Amino acid sequence: MSTEPESPVRTFVLVPEADLGHAISKKLREDPRVQVCGVSTDPEKDMFRIWEANPDVIVADFKAGGLDFLYSDRLPPGDHKVVFFAPRSEAGCEACYEALVHGAQGIMCRPESDSEITHCDELVQSVRDGTHMRPHDCPAVLRLQAEEDVANGND
Repeated sequence: MSTEPESPVRTFVLVPEADLGHAISKKLREDPRVQVCGVSTDPEKDMFRIWEANPDVIVADFKAGGLDFLYSDRLPPGDHKVVFFAPRSEAGCEACYEALVHGAQGIMCRPESDSEITHCDELVQSVRDGTHMRPHDCPAVLRLQAEEDVANGND
């Protein structure tokens, strides 16, 4: 049995609003097993910072670079998990579906305010433990499950 503590999960927060980004990083920092290694509002401007941080997890808003940035060669090579969030809208639902198809670890509805972040314990758990954050009633999740059922012959 190892007596060394586990390394914290290195996490980079990528959202278009600085206040929301800092609220998310503050929530994540409540857990000593999560280390926020950066916050950015502009992935194009801060691409090098993201590359240098080489995070284990990227918490990203679809407005901050979106899928084109997250699933491209502009990120450092490696096995980065992505927790993706989008607004409660048809476009947001489609973005969440695309994120899941591309391998996002988790999706969630975009917090409507900084204060709503204080109730996002699922986000911390998903980042810390690598659990899938996929709301059962989310249309993107239901769509992906239906497609997987058809592909597996389960009508």
